[in-house]
Amino acid sequence: MSMAPTLNGRNRQGRFVVGNPGGNGNPHIGAIERFRSALYRAVTPEDFEALAKKLVSMGKKGNVHAITELFNRMLGKPIAQVDVNVEQKPQLSALEQRARMVQMLRDPHTRELLRGALEEAERPDSVEVTATVVESGDDSG
Repeated sequence: MSMAPTLNGRNRQGRFVVGNPGGNGNPHIGAIERFRSALYRAVTPEDFEALAKKLVSMGKKGNVHAITELFNRMLGKPIAQVDVNVEQKPQLSALEQRARMVQMLRDPHTRELLRGALEEAERPDSVEVTATVVESGDDSG
């Protein structure tokens, strides 16, 4: 089985090829591990408990940041909320879209605009054609 030529370890579809070693990782991970180890050595279980009690005390006094931190640590961060009360404009089906388009094309004003745009586009000196179709508020069509 031959390997296809790759670009940065990827195939033509942009996917990693078999045997790709991956990235170099975080170049600062060693320093982060040393800082974390120093923090673990410096904070005793008693210190941690005192800090936790302080956080609870602050929360009981109404400190919203303390309450949020406490809840996030105890219960986990909440998942993103979705507002289900948002009114959405209903999407038109393909058939409804075609029906609206046919209705618009039956309008004499729309046909005249399109005819003018097509004539303009056929002129050799024409550079760019921009047509704007505005629907009237009258749906009796």
